[in-house]
Amino acid sequence: PQGFNFEPFRLTNAYVALVGDKTTFGTVAPLNGYRYRFQLGQYFGSTSFTDVLIDARKYIFLKPLTLAGKIQYNGRLNPKNLESLNQVNPLYLGFPWYMHGFFGNALLKQSRDGLINQNALSGEQLAVANFEVRLPFTGPEQIALIPLNFAPSDLNFFVDAGMVWSQENKLGEVNSFVGGFSGNSIDFKNDLILTTGMSLRVNVLGYIIVEPYFALPFYNGGKKPMVTGVNFMIPGW
Repeated sequence: PQGFNFEPFRLTNAYVALVGDKTTFGTVAPLNGYRYRFQLGQYFGSTSFTDVLIDARKYIFLKPLTLAGKIQYNGRLNPKNLESLNQVNPLYLGFPWYMHGFFGNALLKQSRDGLINQNALSGEQLAVANFEVRLPFTGPEQIALIPLNFAPSDLNFFVDAGMVWSQENKLGEVNSFVGGFSGNSIDFKNDLILTTGMSLRVNVLGYIIVEPYFALPFYNGGKKPMVTGVNFMIPGW
């Protein structure tokens, strides 16, 4: 519009991927089998980078439990003018499909306490490993602890581990970030970030997945206070 100094943001991409899926699905998450996706892409336009995605998942059903594991890497390599894209679509380790405990109110609590903020969890490359022990809690009588068909759920014990880094924030370095609501500077060592805890994934009437959880975070040299949260519309991976 006239009178506004807006610059257009244009982005085009092309990619190839090798995808495999041989899973037996339960009521809210896979029970058995494996999935994988290996993807290579190139972005052009206002920003440019090579996108690499490696995603491998394995499920072992030991009735009534499922052992679930996932490893994932996502990198935006050789980036140019990446700052504009990061404003609308950052590569952010705290998204709930990567880790528990760093999104929404859970992140706000830690930010208010001057422990961590979104900048410390963003970068150009990330690597994540997830492990869950899943118990069908409510659902069909054949697999669930409590027969309750209209609200099937899984009780989960989880461990999430991840790292995120960039040209400005390399692994092992200590960087200062302005600390959210506190306004203070956070000296944050870019190292392995880990959360562990329990969650209850509920399939509400077959339409919405709701997952309340509590998590104990470990980062920047030690254990942090427990956080709680609720994930919406994030099915079991």
